[in-house]
Amino acid sequence: MEKIVELALRTGTLEELLCEAETAGIEITTEEAFLRQVKKEWLAERKRQISKDYSGRMLPETLPCREIDLGGMIYQVYGIAHYNPPTPDYVSLVHRTIAQQGGLFLAEQNVARYFDISSATEIIDHAAPKYWLTETLAEGYWHGIQTIIFTPTELINKASRCYSKQKRLKMQEFVTLFCPPEFHFTFPPQIALQLKDRQASPKYNSREQRSAYMAEFLRRSSSTPNIIVGQGHVPEIEYFLKNGCKDQRIVELAQEHHEFFKRDPHAFHFARDQISYQEYLSDFCAAFAGAGTILSPLVMMF
Repeated sequence: MEKIVELALRTGTLEELLCEAETAGIEITTEEAFLRQVKKEWLAERKRQISKDYSGRMLPETLPCREIDLGGMIYQVYGIAHYNPPTPDYVSLVHRTIAQQGGLFLAEQNVARYFDISSATEIIDHAAPKYWLTETLAEGYWHGIQTIIFTPTELINKASRCYSKQKRLKMQEFVTLFCPPEFHFTFPPQIALQLKDRQASPKYNSREQRSAYMAEFLRRSSSTPNIIVGQGHVPEIEYFLKNGCKDQRIVELAQEHHEFFKRDPHAFHFARDQISYQEYLSDFCAAFAGAGTILSPLVMMF
C-alpha cells in the first residue's frame, strides 16, 4: 500500500493528513495538487483491495466493528453487505454478532428485516434526504426505462449470471469482511466530508444525509450504542459522530425521531413501515411509468 493511502486511512482530517505526509517526506506544492495525488493513488489501491481474492480466508467469529470513543462513550458501528440475498454463512455471522452483543441494536432502515433480526430497531434514515420521495420517483422511473431497454441483453446473459451469482455474492461479502470500508469510496470519505463542511451550507448527497441522520440518532442512544448498517455508511457515521452535522434540519429530524421512538416505540415502528411501503409503491409506480414511456410509442405504431 502506498504511503499516502496508508496515511489517508489513518488520519481523520485533511490537516492531519498534510502534516503526516510532510513528516513522511512527501512533497506538497499546493493543497489542490496534493489532493489530486491522493485521489490517484487512492483509486489504484481501491482497485487492488476490491479485486483481491479473499475466498481463502476463514470467516471471522463476528462482523468487523468500528469503535468510536467520544468522551468515554463507546459507539460500535458494524458494516455489512446487503445488496443481494445473503449466503447462509453470512446470515449466521450477522446473527452471531448480534447475539454476542446482547441483541440490542439499532439498524439502518430495512436491514433488520433483510437479515431477520427481530431484536434490532430499524430507524427511519430513508426519510433523512430532503427530497427523498422525489429521488425515489426519479430512480424508479429510470429503472423502468432501463428494464425495457436492457431486457433482451439481460435474457441473453441470464444463464451466465445464474452460474456466477453465488460466487460473486460470496466475494462481495468477503470484501465487506476484510477490506476497509473506506474503499467503498473513490476518495477518502472523511476528507471529502471535511471539504464539504468548509462551505457555509454543505450540500450532502443522499447517502451522506442518511449517514448523518444515523450518527445523530446513535449519538442520542446511550442505552443502545450499537448500529448495523451498509458498509459504505461506516466511515461517514464515524465522521459525523466526531464532527457533528452542519445541516441543522437533519440534526433536528434525528432528535425528533429519537424522542418519538422513546415516547412510543410501536407508533415509531408503524411510521417507519409506512415510509418503507410508500417507497416501494412509489418506486413501482415510477418504474411502470418509465417502462410506459418507452413502450407507448411502439404500441401506437401498430
